[in-house]
Amino acid sequence: MQRRERCTFAVVLSLTVVSGLSVCADKAAPAPLSATLSPTISNDQKILHALNRLTFGPRPNDFEQVKRLGLKQWIDIQLHPDRIPQDPALEAKLAPLDTLRMTPMELARHYPPPQLIKAMVEGKVAYPTDPEERMMIDNAVRRFKSRQGKSDDEKLTLETVGLTEDQQRTLRRGAPEEKLKVFDGLLDEQKDEVLQAMPPTGRIGLFVAAPPDLRRRIQKSAGPQAVITQDLMEAKLLRAIYSPRQLEEVLTSDHS
Repeated sequence: MQRRERCTFAVVLSLTVVSGLSVCADKAAPAPLSATLSPTISNDQKILHALNRLTFGPRPNDFEQVKRLGLKQWIDIQLHPDRIPQDPALEAKLAPLDTLRMTPMELARHYPPPQLIKAMVEGKVAYPTDPEERMMIDNAVRRFKSRQGKSDDEKLTLETVGLTEDQQRTLRRGAPEEKLKVFDGLLDEQKDEVLQAMPPTGRIGLFVAAPPDLRRRIQKSAGPQAVITQDLMEAKLLRAIYSPRQLEEVLTSDHS
């Protein structure tokens, strides 16, 4: 109900502004007779104004779609987002972001918060058995111990994980495709250590060229809370770009 009321308010505000343009035009300096005989704002201008106010801006084909439906019908459809089928392309892009579909209990189990990681360090909670989750927790534990000044572990670097000088150079400064080629050629037992040892800029470069499963692995190497935050940010951006429920996305973005 509250979302519906916000949607209605936004539409009323937008249409009020459209009407206000005509009022302002009437109060402006006298215009030539030819100008006063034409409408102060065309239907195309109204459509563009609505798209700019009620969406994140016109996308390809948006203008033609609204013109074909009619502005009033398009607004009515946007006011009922539950009736708008979601874009399959959007659903496919959101699918790898598993944290979006997890309950709080599932999030705590697969992407534990700092309190739970602290309990693992103290031996009160068992470490995860999944290799990727274990790597993610190990990184978080290492950072936790470092902040507490209790870490006796040798800091992992590209020099200490058994890479050649050429491999180190590529993973630091190579093009994304070059980084991916070097990473794919590593032994499986090396890969997690390399992700931990790589500098942030190096991981970003690898992320650009990585397939979805490796991207997730790279995200996990940054720690569980980083994964949750990145999923929320990426989902918001993807919905803004691909969702046909544009008014809903604008309002939920403004009130998130």
